[in-house]
Amino acid sequence: MRELAERHGVHRRTVRQALASATPPPRKEYSPRGSAGDRAVEAGHRRVAARGPGRGP
Repeated sequence: MRELAERHGVHRRTVRQALASATPPPRKEYSPRGSAGDRAVEAGHRRVAARGPGRGP
């Protein structure tokens, strides 16, 4: 088992799991995130809203 792990560059636990089951474990689901540009625009909107009404740039 150690030799397989070293040959393939993975942990021994991964080799053990692969030998125990023909299908890999399900991957973790991540929630979709917006781009960095979207986050910057949102931050700008919050900054302008925090200044209050009637204030210029």
